[in-house]
Amino acid sequence: MAPPEKAFFKTLQPKTREAIRLHREMRRKRNTPSFRYQNLPDTDRLRYELVTWKNFTAYLDLFQNDPNPFVDEHFKTRPKLERYIAHLLEYSRYSFKHGGCDWLLRLKTDGTPIGVLHVYDLNWEFIDGKFFPCMVGYALGEAFRKQGFAYEAASHLLNQIPVLFQR
Repeated sequence: MAPPEKAFFKTLQPKTREAIRLHREMRRKRNTPSFRYQNLPDTDRLRYELVTWKNFTAYLDLFQNDPNPFVDEHFKTRPKLERYIAHLLEYSRYSFKHGGCDWLLRLKTDGTPIGVLHVYDLNWEFIDGKFFPCMVGYALGEAFRKQGFAYEAASHLLNQIPVLFQR
C-alpha cells in the first residue's frame, strides 16, 4: 500500500503520525507485504475493496453512532480509527506472523459501503506439518444486518483464502 500523501499525512492525529513513523522505522528497508493483499472478486451482491488511507473513513460513516456493543470501538472515533488503520497498513500488511487486511464491503449495485471484512493472524509458520490458522471477522452497518451479507462475505473470503494467500 502506498503511504499517505504528505498533505494528507499532516491531517492525521499526532499519535497516528508517530505510530506510522515507528512502524516504518522497525521495518526492514525495501520490505514488501508478506502476503498478496488484493481486492476479492465480486459476489452476487457485493464488491470487496481493500481498505486504504483513501477509503478508511467509511468506517466512521457506518459505525460512529452504532450502539451495538459488538462493533469494535476503534471504528467509532477518528483518532482510534486512524491508529487501527495505521497498524493495519503499516504493520499487519508486512508481518510474516501476524498478517492481516480489511476489505470494505460495498453493494455491487451502487457502491454503497455496508461493512468491513477482516482477515488477521495470517502466518507463514509451519509447525508439526500444519500452518497456523488465521482469523476472520466482519462488521456490518446497522441498516445492513440480518440480510445475509455477512454470510455471503465470510463464505466468499474463506473460499478465496487458499488462492489469495498461497506462496
